[in-house]
Amino acid sequence: MWISINDMPVQTHGKHGKEFLLNLRYGKYFGHEHNKISEVVTAIWDSLTECFFEKETGFVIDDRDIIGWMNEDETNEIVYFELNNWFAGTDYPDDEPFLSWMASYLFRDEDWVKENKLVVVESLVDMSVNYCITATKEWVQLNCPELLTKHFQFVRYSEEDGELPEGRFGCPFLEYNEDNIGYHYAEEKEDGFGYLYYSIED
Repeated sequence: MWISINDMPVQTHGKHGKEFLLNLRYGKYFGHEHNKISEVVTAIWDSLTECFFEKETGFVIDDRDIIGWMNEDETNEIVYFELNNWFAGTDYPDDEPFLSWMASYLFRDEDWVKENKLVVVESLVDMSVNYCITATKEWVQLNCPELLTKHFQFVRYSEEDGELPEGRFGCPFLEYNEDNIGYHYAEEKEDGFGYLYYSIED
């Protein structure tokens, strides 16, 4: 999963020559300008110089440009991601297969959801439809691999205490297990103190 550099430095100890997937956002420094604003690159760690080198070009990567890195920990086999049908590119990836999925409201198709062994929670946010989706990493790599690289901003992460993530509008995710596989609807409700929350129907 993607780790923010603010949350954890890239774990390079004892990793000389290892490849890392880095998320870069280029700053404007004296003698240091790029045509691109940001990109994801494959980099190689050199422990002798304590630098990352871009694999494709061999160029040194400025540490100031690194904003995140992919943790390939094999224990992270579940992926949480969130899509909202408001604006392509902002609320869901402006790419296939996401464009077709959102246009056809495919995540409402109970048969398709169960066939693909997904856990989908739909919520209504103002006039938009929001999906909090729990899937296996294997499914993501097979069906929409760029979610883990180019479109990682739609991925949500578990809390440090292991609690399930929460969507950006407060919409809930469900744990990945056999009982939860399928389509669920979370209705917005108000508690006795006037606070709004989402309740998932049985």
